[in-house]
Amino acid sequence: MGCCKEKKALPINKLKSIMEGWRNVIWSDPVVEKIAMERIEICAECDQNEGNWCTDCNCYIPAKARSLSEECILWDHIDGKYDL
Repeated sequence: MGCCKEKKALPINKLKSIMEGWRNVIWSDPVVEKIAMERIEICAECDQNEGNWCTDCNCYIPAKARSLSEECILWDHIDGKYDL
């Protein structure tokens, strides 16, 4: 028995969401960037943000913010402005 917890595989929809975020980091889209900047601004003030990592979901915030299929309760009022 090891000292670490057994790692579980991520569901395919979570993997797709992660890839979407990183794709949008690499190939910028003006609409995605506008939404991401609003999301990141909120995350910057959140106590769960530690060095651009969310300690709640363990995601890298700049990539998560650029994945339009990702959600956070703190983003609800922003995402409601857009047809996501």
